[in-house]
Amino acid sequence: MKLNKSSFQYLFVFLLSVATLTAQTVSGTVSSADGSALAGANVTVEGTDMGASSNQDGSFSISGLSDGDYTLTGSYIGYDSASVVVSVSGGQATNANLTLDAGNVRLNQVVVSASFKKELVTEAPASVEVFGGAELEARGATTIADVLSNRAGVETMKTGLEGSNMTVRGFNGVFSGAIHAVVDNRWTRAPVVNAQLLQFMAPDDSDIERVELVRGPASPMYGPDTQQGVIAMFSKSPFNQGNRIAVTVGERDYMKLYARVAHQWGSRAATRIAVSHRSFNDWDANMPHTQAEANAQGHNYWEPTMIRRGLSTPVYPFISYGGENDPYKDPVTGTANDASYDFNPEATTVDMKTEFRPDLKSNLTLNVRMANVSAIEMTGVGRAFADDATLYQAQVSYLRQDVLGGDLFLNLFTNWNDQKTTYNLSTGNIVYDQSSNLAFQLQHNIELNDGKSLVWGGDMLQRTPDTEGTINGKNEDIDDFDNIGAYFSFEKKWDNGVKFVGTGRMDSNNYLKDIGTDFVFAPKLALVWSPEDVRGTFRLTYGENIDLPGNFTKNLDIAVLGTNLVYGANGIDFTSPTFGGLPFQPDFQAKAMGSTTTGWTYNRDANGNHTFRTNFSPAWGLGVNTNYSLNDPTVNGTLWGIFAPIVGGGVLQSASGQALIAGFGAANAEGFVNATYSGTYNYYISLGADAATAAAAAAAAAAGVVADGSAAAFGAQQAGAAAIDFLTLMGSAIPSIANYVLNGDLSIVDPNVEFGNYDVIRETTWAQTEFGYKGQVSDNMTLSVDAYQMNISDYVSNLQQISGFTIMAADGGSYVAALLTAMYGNDNLTAFVGALDTNGAYGGADELAALIAGSVAQLPMGGVAPEQSPYGANIIVGYKQLTEDLKLNGLEATLNYFPSTDWNFYMNMSMLSESSIDATDQNGRVSTANMNTPKFKMGAGAQYATEGSAYGFSLRYQDSYFADGFSGTSGNIPSFYTLGVNGKWDISGVEGMSVGLSIDNITDVVHKETFLGPEMGRFTTLSVGYDL
Repeated sequence: MKLNKSSFQYLFVFLLSVATLTAQTVSGTVSSADGSALAGANVTVEGTDMGASSNQDGSFSISGLSDGDYTLTGSYIGYDSASVVVSVSGGQATNANLTLDAGNVRLNQVVVSASFKKELVTEAPASVEVFGGAELEARGATTIADVLSNRAGVETMKTGLEGSNMTVRGFNGVFSGAIHAVVDNRWTRAPVVNAQLLQFMAPDDSDIERVELVRGPASPMYGPDTQQGVIAMFSKSPFNQGNRIAVTVGERDYMKLYARVAHQWGSRAATRIAVSHRSFNDWDANMPHTQAEANAQGHNYWEPTMIRRGLSTPVYPFISYGGENDPYKDPVTGTANDASYDFNPEATTVDMKTEFRPDLKSNLTLNVRMANVSAIEMTGVGRAFADDATLYQAQVSYLRQDVLGGDLFLNLFTNWNDQKTTYNLSTGNIVYDQSSNLAFQLQHNIELNDGKSLVWGGDMLQRTPDTEGTINGKNEDIDDFDNIGAYFSFEKKWDNGVKFVGTGRMDSNNYLKDIGTDFVFAPKLALVWSPEDVRGTFRLTYGENIDLPGNFTKNLDIAVLGTNLVYGANGIDFTSPTFGGLPFQPDFQAKAMGSTTTGWTYNRDANGNHTFRTNFSPAWGLGVNTNYSLNDPTVNGTLWGIFAPIVGGGVLQSASGQALIAGFGAANAEGFVNATYSGTYNYYISLGADAATAAAAAAAAAAGVVADGSAAAFGAQQAGAAAIDFLTLMGSAIPSIANYVLNGDLSIVDPNVEFGNYDVIRETTWAQTEFGYKGQVSDNMTLSVDAYQMNISDYVSNLQQISGFTIMAADGGSYVAALLTAMYGNDNLTAFVGALDTNGAYGGADELAALIAGSVAQLPMGGVAPEQSPYGANIIVGYKQLTEDLKLNGLEATLNYFPSTDWNFYMNMSMLSESSIDATDQNGRVSTANMNTPKFKMGAGAQYATEGSAYGFSLRYQDSYFADGFSGTSGNIPSFYTLGVNGKWDISGVEGMSVGLSIDNITDVVHKETFLGPEMGRFTTLSVGYDL
């Protein structure tokens, strides 16, 4: 038979028809009980090796089945498997839909934050806790921090009604940003200041699908600087949302307006736009408004009633007023510092999320968020009033299934600030911040054979500070940051219930290279064991995380306290004519500085001894950064001639000085009366008068000079002349002077020991070993226990003073001699000083020397400052790196009781082995690292949720502890407890409408959570929401 082209065409059609009849397709969807699509579910055909993974809309398709009956089984992490029998025949496509019920909700919660892949919370290689969006809505809390504050291991320092600092397992602090917070895999923190800002960047509760809390060093996928855990918030898909409006009102004039529009554009796109505005009267700060008030409270932070705002500059006099970037241009007398007294924060946020499903295997998400705020934030250098500051975020993320055997995830996001009018309520320094960052991440998740899986990826981060010198000062031109990271996570499961996870992360950036380090590497290893006869898992992990040198430790250069810290505290203003009328202010300021790429070094003279600076140098035509040898006789003599008259004037103006002058005047007046009497008496005797007549005449004359005031005038004239001569004496009698150096505690120190050079700040390694258990201890009770040991190498301290004060100490003998020499021949002055004599020696010169020298020694005339400071003798605070490791042990336990499917009772406790740890730096000096958290805290509560209603309560208790505040302040935080209740009910007869009530601290326990923070009490809100 001859075969031609036409024959082959007929043969091809025949074979295709047979294949179509014998190889058929089953398609369908996989969804949860509430109808939500389950993307990535596994659908298998029992008895075969055929199967499929569901697409983004939950759809699946399995081809190649011949005629017959088949059992399809769908499975998804956290859900019970479901099966359905289908029959295929006759070449017809068969449809099969699978609905999966949520599994054991007590143990089968699904998380992604521990490993950046879906897994059961019990199998995660970290301590993880999950909060559902429904629970958050029912709580009605003001911020997400309020929900987490009574959970195990979490410590919250509230700084206001909304503001807070949150951490896990110790090491909290004002403006710490210690815990890494993300929303849909984008950071909430601002580009430069590293604060969490959850109150501005977290979605509304009604838009949150779930929150995952990871305790301890986070997965390497989150990057460096995540040593204290992660708060991962995941927002709802706009495909599963509708329109909503809500109003919340409460005490302290609280009001929040919220509106959401969600629309689905066919089957491939959906958008959510949410807008909210809130305002309230924050808790009263009750800050001191004078230095005297602050000192009376035991610290040195105050917010003046009148303030002059300006921009910091590294050029003397270190602050500029009225320049191009100064939005205020305050007058010399300043303006009312109203925000320090009574303040009503406001915030308007706009949040948009759009999801595209270009095909069944991919998902493209666009996120944009804007928050315009007027708020006060507690920072490390004092309270800052952010007036009309706008924070922006934008993100594009892309997820694609079935790429090279796995799922591909791409993530690009940027944050940037528009902040030009923020200012420090204590110093008036304006914070100008238009900084930005840009991050890109690529990740590939691959499921391998034999229970193996691999996650690998890489990321880059660019941070571009733009602060016009107001935050980074002299380092503004060298503060850009570029980091490249790569990571992996390998997982192997065995049939005996054992799982091994090994991860690693490598980072390299310009900050590291500047200090001679090419890259850093952080490993993490975990063993997870799920015994067959135990309804739970045991976990043993060891993880490291690298805390990279950051913008603050490297580049910070900002004013900390007011401008007249030392002399002003003693009532001395050298710009006043009373004190010389200098055209500049030589008083001390305080600056916080990073160590740049050099560390801290100190100038030394030819003999190898420390030198000092003085802010009086401009008066001599020299630069403010001129260095002088200690004990320099010229500088000391000149400054003694300035300080001693001021001290002497203070002596004369004091109560004892006024009594001295009055007594000396009275003595001279009395002497004048006596001289008048004697002169008159002798005169009459010389005329031949008898004694009685002479005495009578003398008495009359003496009475006359008293009556006409001439005696008093003479006494006053002599006292006035003595006072003038006394002030002249103060400036002319110069003793031999030695210089001493004081540290921040005003103790005399050896500068060669106290101010030895400090190396540049390097990376800190946080290593943590943890043993944990999570499981069911009965049918309706679960237990989670975590015990850990933390070892921190090269820990970076809080800001500490790294400069010293220089004082003048007079040699007593030389000063007495100088005083006696200068008084010689001035009988009136000698008599005046003699009134001070208490021991009959040196005519009072020794008492005067001790009085003046002691007071002058209390007035620093200069300072030992690091060479990296361009700020003269001003106080410098900086970061110190401790070379001795810090060790901390902790225990956390949570017990949940479920009497029914509607109820959840919980109780937890957290313990730390230390509340503070002493460790030495490279020069052997001891620094104290305060945890700023209590050693013991506990939480408890209950939540009831059923169709149409939910309510519960929450209890929080924490022990007292010592806390670091801001601007060098610190103090004790007393123990306290708070009890909150909440409820949410659907309105019968009005579909979609609900009412919520939240009472935080119902017993009105007035307490503080931050040193110098506000006293806080009960806070109640009532909300009404309507789902359209």
